[in-house]
Amino acid sequence: MFALNDIEEYLLQMDDLEKAYRIWYLENPEAYEQPVRSWEEFRSRFDSPIQFSPPTIVKDYLFEKEFFQNKSRQVDCFKNVRYCPPFLHKLEFIKIVYLLQGTALFYLNRRRYEMQEGNFCIVAPGVEQAVFAKGPKGVAVNILVRASTFTRTYSTLLMEQGVLADFFWHMAYTDFQNQVLFFRAKPDGKMRQTVLRLFYEVQMEPKRSSLVEESYVCILLGEGIRRHGEELIVLEGLDGSVYRIPEILRDITGHLQDITLEQLSQKWGMKQNAIRHLLKMETGYSFEHLRAELRLQRAAELLEETEDSIETVMNAVGYYDSAAFYRNFKSKYHVTPQVYRDDRRTKET
Repeated sequence: MFALNDIEEYLLQMDDLEKAYRIWYLENPEAYEQPVRSWEEFRSRFDSPIQFSPPTIVKDYLFEKEFFQNKSRQVDCFKNVRYCPPFLHKLEFIKIVYLLQGTALFYLNRRRYEMQEGNFCIVAPGVEQAVFAKGPKGVAVNILVRASTFTRTYSTLLMEQGVLADFFWHMAYTDFQNQVLFFRAKPDGKMRQTVLRLFYEVQMEPKRSSLVEESYVCILLGEGIRRHGEELIVLEGLDGSVYRIPEILRDITGHLQDITLEQLSQKWGMKQNAIRHLLKMETGYSFEHLRAELRLQRAAELLEETEDSIETVMNAVGYYDSAAFYRNFKSKYHVTPQVYRDDRRTKET
């Protein structure tokens, strides 16, 4: 295994893509001052012609399948290409940008924010944004996480209190747009080591492990909010409904055995129809549908994490009819509870 200093030195080296973009930057730095939406727009900023197609992917929307070709992988990690113009685009997945060294620019809806060494941000799916790392020492690391499986993989983060958990709750169950968590953190050796270890695991480790990768991301997010929560700013602002919905969802998750709409109504001082309307408006789902989804998600977690019998798991999440539990579980996960448990254990091994 490389020493962490060796990994950092590797990231500092200019690769062929960066060398190609650097040529155009030195020729016309002004072409990089404003974000662009297409390669054609970028080419139009030069007096003399540049190559017809870009050296890297340039699209207005990037899908999970383009970065997670192996269905068992939940995480990807790679260096942001230095001198690559700031192309505005949206993502189907979650992106964490960690500035390992130097400076970079982060664009959100054409507004520009400067990133310093140690800063990092968390970008929700569907947010139009861009990152521009210039200079030989401007090293930014991109960490991608599947949004489609986030609630299962990082359920422990959802049960925490605070802005980070609320951010992920709202992202998972609402039409979440234009929200970015930006940490103006100072250089932090522990966070830096976690990022470098994650990069090594994804890019260099011969026996790459999904479990290890997911654990590093969980540590990074958990340590980030614990060590730098006071340095967090929310770009584009959150309104009050963002906080109410995560708390209501957390109440449902914490009382899956017996939670009812009446209990939520009493706790929140709202009429049952008002809560039902709020959930439907913010998430697109009814209370009954959300409760059923959260019960099955929790059952899947218990099957994977514990040795409890299937009957015990079933009762723990509020199912007392085994036929209904097996039918609904198979409808969601396409296998029986026992097969799901066996498959997950096999993959971890």
